[in-house]
Formats: sequence, C-alpha cells, structure tokens
Amino acid sequence: MGDWNASVGEGGHGKCVGEYGLGKKNERGEKLIEFCKRQQLMITNTWFQQEKRRRYTWKAPGDGARYQLDYIMARQRYRNSVKNSRALPGADADTDHNLVAMTVHLQLKFIRKKKAAKKKWDKEKLISKSKELQDERRTHG
Repeated sequence: MGDWNASVGEGGHGKCVGEYGLGKKNERGEKLIEFCKRQQLMITNTWFQQEKRRRYTWKAPGDGARYQLDYIMARQRYRNSVKNSRALPGADADTDHNLVAMTVHLQLKFIRKKKAAKKKWDKEKLISKSKELQDERRTHG
C-alpha cells in the first residue's frame, strides 16, 4: 500500500496495465509500471471497460478535473480470478478519493492429508523373535 499519486494513463502496457486507464501517464505512473513488472503484478482497474465515472478515483477541488490515482494490484497469476475492478463514486467515505472495489472468484483446492499407514504387527516375526530371546536367556542364564 502507498500513496504514489501515480497515473498510468490510457492504453495497455504489456501484462501490467490494461487499455482502460484514465488520463495521461506521469513519471510516478512509469515507476508504478516498472514496480508491477518486477513484482509480476497487474493493475486490475485498468483491465475492465467501465464508464468514465467508474474509472476516476480523485476529483481535483475547484476545477473538477478527474484522475485515476488509486489502484488495486493483483499477481498476474490470478488474472483469470479477477472478474471486475472499478471505482465507487457514491460510497460514503470521509475522503476526497473514491473507493476502489474488486470482484474476485477464487477456487481453492482441497488438499487431503495423506493418512499415515498404520503399522501392522507381523505376528510370525514377533513369535520367532520371542523364541530367540527365550533361547538366549536359557543359554546365558
């Protein structure tokens, strides 16, 4: 987590950034993209086509310009599990930023623990071992 004030802009950028960003890429956006590449992350709210009001996460006071500055990032490995990601402009939060929400569908595998095989006593070996010990005692005792 962090407040990078990064704008990754519109248009895709490899596996990290989708085509549905907002605005123009800035220097901090470049750094965020490089970070995502190194960590194999994808910026989820740029991969889904939304109306513009579902893309912007911050509205500048006064002039009303809108920017996409907040993102949810996920590992590229889980790309198919992310079903949607968007800003929620009407959410009641005490901030000038819009909340960003992501819908994920995970299917976790149930891993069964292998039961340790119960050791079965070999009665024949026990009997023969017992007889050997008894014979040893008789000869040494």
